[in-house]
Amino acid sequence: MEVALIVVLIASTVAFWALVIWGIRLLRRLEDVAKDASSALRSSHELISTLMSELPTLVRSLEGMSTQATRTLENADEKLTVLGESLEQFRAVSKRINSLEQRIQEKIEGPLMDAAKVIAGITSAIKTFANAFNRKETQ
Repeated sequence: MEVALIVVLIASTVAFWALVIWGIRLLRRLEDVAKDASSALRSSHELISTLMSELPTLVRSLEGMSTQATRTLENADEKLTVLGESLEQFRAVSKRINSLEQRIQEKIEGPLMDAAKVIAGITSAIKTFANAFNRKETQ
C-alpha cells in the first residue's frame, strides 16, 4: 500500500508540475497577447490622434470645395440661361429674316417674271426680224 501511495504521490507531483509548467506557458502566451494588444492600442491611439488633428483641415477643405462647386454650378446655370435666351433671340431674328425674304420675293418675283417675259418677247422678235432680214438678202 505504501508503494501505491508513493506511486500516487509521484504521479500527483508529476501532474502538478506539468500543470505548473502548462500554466507558466499559458501566462507567457497571455503576456505576448497582452503586449500585442497594447501595441495595437498604441498604434490605434496614434492613428486616431493624427486623424483628429487633420480632420478639421479636411472638413474645411471639403466645405471650400463644396462652396466652389456650388458657385460653379450656379455660374453654369446662369450661362445656360443666357445661352438659351440668345438662342431664342437668334431664332426670332431668323424667323423675321425668313419672313422678310418671303415678302421681298413676293414683291419682286412678279415684276421680274414680267420683265423676263418682255425680254424673251424682244429676243424672239429680234430673232424673227433677223431671220426675215436674212431671207430677203438671200433671195
